[in-house]
Amino acid sequence: MAFASYFGRTATAASQVLQGFDVREFERLLNGSVVGIAFDGQACSTEGRASLDLLVRLVARLYPSICFLPEGEEAVRLARGLARLARSINSRITLVRRGGGLSHCMVVGSAIPDVSCQKLFLGSSGWLANQSVSRPVGSGNGPNPLGAGAA
Repeated sequence: MAFASYFGRTATAASQVLQGFDVREFERLLNGSVVGIAFDGQACSTEGRASLDLLVRLVARLYPSICFLPEGEEAVRLARGLARLARSINSRITLVRRGGGLSHCMVVGSAIPDVSCQKLFLGSSGWLANQSVSRPVGSGNGPNPLGAGAA
């Protein structure tokens, strides 16, 4: 597991705005986390892809480990592209295999992953961003990525 090469700049920026920021504790917390990103074919919609793209861009910049949990053939193909995107952002990122001790799981589409960690379901419908901690919220297929980005 390794942070992105620019992680030091991120920590410096955080220390300038967060009172009592402890970079070593921050690193320990992030190193102990594996973020899962679960999705299915329904998340391969226009809005679902926008949500997944932004989610991967954010997670890869901060966390040293990520685990893709695609469900279905179309989602597996999309996961390959998302993994390339994650590596282009953080060449040191660890891509954890399924069952790799997830600490959190972000879920896009209608998937209900069989994981024991806390799940956050996210999606959108046009301008609306939707989240739930208990059930899938789906992703629309409209051309507007703003709700998807907000989710």
